[in-house]
Amino acid sequence: MQRISKIVRFYLISIVSLAITTSCDKDNKNPIPDIPIYVEPIYIYDPEYVDLLDVLGSYVIEGEGYLENGILIVNAGNNEYKAFDCTCTHEVKVSCWIRPNANQINTSTCSCCGSTYDLIYGSPTTGLAKYSLKEYKVAFSNNTIRVYN
Repeated sequence: MQRISKIVRFYLISIVSLAITTSCDKDNKNPIPDIPIYVEPIYIYDPEYVDLLDVLGSYVIEGEGYLENGILIVNAGNNEYKAFDCTCTHEVKVSCWIRPNANQINTSTCSCCGSTYDLIYGSPTTGLAKYSLKEYKVAFSNNTIRVYN
């Protein structure tokens, strides 16, 4: 009998621990929700996208993404491109978006709270933001970029 109660106690503790840890996940989720995204293919040699030819070069597609704050595409090097939603993860509003810094390589800044983000990983580097930028999938082939999720 003593052994059964230890096993039952172990399972109860495990279930309670699991419930506590999964209930905390809700607070740790990125505040930018999943939304359907599909950007028309971008040919990187088109003059409009010339900045994407350089490593850490970037381009913002206006009017796309969550709240239509834009989608930021970044050349991460080695024919790898990243795409992030431009909505700040601290100030989730229509008018609060991030844009690449012209005078600092590999950073972008929120227009409202001033938080800065790393362009390769989308992670906050300074300011009030605690969550990384929402990342979208990118396919690169035949000098063409496709952004989707």
